[in-house]
Amino acid sequence: MNYSELGRYARKPVTTLTVSAFTAILITGCGGGDGGGSTPSTASKQQTVKVSTSENTIETRQLNGEIDAASITAISGFDSPNISVSTKENILTIEVGVLENSDTERFTLETSAGLTYTIVVNAENTSAKVVVDQAETLTEITSPRTLAADDLHLMNIVLELEYLAGRISESEKETTSQAAMTEINRFSTSLENEIVLLKQAMADYMAGDIPETDLKQRLAAASGALSDIGNAGESAIDNVTDTLSAMGIALPADLEATNPLAYVEQADRFSRFMNANYGSFDSNGTFTFSNSYDFLNAVFHYASQ
Repeated sequence: MNYSELGRYARKPVTTLTVSAFTAILITGCGGGDGGGSTPSTASKQQTVKVSTSENTIETRQLNGEIDAASITAISGFDSPNISVSTKENILTIEVGVLENSDTERFTLETSAGLTYTIVVNAENTSAKVVVDQAETLTEITSPRTLAADDLHLMNIVLELEYLAGRISESEKETTSQAAMTEINRFSTSLENEIVLLKQAMADYMAGDIPETDLKQRLAAASGALSDIGNAGESAIDNVTDTLSAMGIALPADLEATNPLAYVEQADRFSRFMNANYGSFDSNGTFTFSNSYDFLNAVFHYASQ
C-alpha cells in the first residue's frame, strides 16, 4: 500500500460516501458528594469502514475529523501493492490499479476527532471475468464429446433426411454416424487431460496462488485441444454438406477456420453457430438463426422456434 497526504483525483468517476462517527458518552455517578464524571466509550472510538470496489477505480470516503496520515498502518497480511491511499483533511482517497487477482487491503488510521478507523478494501479483478467464465464452462462439461454435440446433431438430422429420401441405406447412415463419433473420441483424451489441469489452475487462481496471466495460459492450452474437437466436428458435417447445399444452407468450405468452436459469452456455452454470421441474440438472450439458416432453428434446441 502506498499513501500520501495529497489526494489524487484523476482517471475515473469518484464515488463519495459520508461515514458518520458519533462518540457515545457514558455518564457515571460517584457517591460521597463528588461531582459526576464522563468517560468516552472505548468501543465507540473504534470505527470500521468497508469499501467494495474493482480494479482501475478511485474511491473516496469522508471521515470524522482530520486524518493523521502518519498514523496509517497496514495490517499484516493485507498490504496490497496494487492499492494506494492518500489523504487530504478529512477525505480518504483509495486508488486501485490493475489487478492480476482480486485483492484485499486493510489498514488503520486515526483522526483529530479521537477516532481510530479500520479500513477494509475488497477489490475485484473484473478483467478476469470472461476468462473465469470460459474456464468454468469448459471444466463443467460432462465429456469433451459434448462440445461437438451441435455438429453431430446436425449431421445426424441430415443423415436421417437422406435415409428417409432413399438416398442412403440404414447401414450407411449408421456407419457414417459411428465413424464421426469415433473421430471425435480420438481427440477427447487430450482435451480431458487439459481440463484436469485447467481445473487445478482455476482452484489455484481462486485461492490467489496464481495470477490471471497463468490462468489465461492454461486456458489457451485447453483451447488448443478444443480446436482438435472442432476439426473433428467439421469433418462430421462434411458428410452432409452436399445435402445442406441442396437445401439452400451454404456453410463455409473451411468451417473450423471460419467459424471455430468457441465460447459464446451471451449463452455461456461453446458453439460454432451462435454468432453474427448465422443469426443474432434478442434482448432476452435467445438466439435466432437468420432466414438463410432458418432450418437450423428447428435443428438446435437453443434456438428460437
